[in-house]
Amino acid sequence: MAEVEEQLLDSCKRLVAIQQKQLQIAQLERYDTQIDDIYQLEAPKLEQQKNIDSIRVATADFTLLSSHAEAKLLNSIEELRSLNDQLQFIISQWYDENSRSMRQVSVQRKTLQSYGGMYSNDVISYYIDSKN
Repeated sequence: MAEVEEQLLDSCKRLVAIQQKQLQIAQLERYDTQIDDIYQLEAPKLEQQKNIDSIRVATADFTLLSSHAEAKLLNSIEELRSLNDQLQFIISQWYDENSRSMRQVSVQRKTLQSYGGMYSNDVISYYIDSKN
């Protein structure tokens, strides 16, 4: 049983390490392929999750774990949850920033069109300024 516990805890440790690496990438200054770099780590993460699932099936849902191994497992789960929450928060901020940028571009385009008729050959303003 000790061998199964070691395999389980090792897989959990690796899963935490992968999640930490994803968070480290997310915390770097933004660059174009950042989300791709985070996504590339999903394959090894999925592999570790499959290892944990196979161990769970083999040990009848972890009912035979020692209290020490169970405590370490619970700590790993809590750490994974915390890391995942932090990663989700960062990625949500990215989407918010991108959304704001896209709205700004849309507003600028509409303003440019209304004042100068963007993409038109005439220079007649289609916007009537209420102050003039």
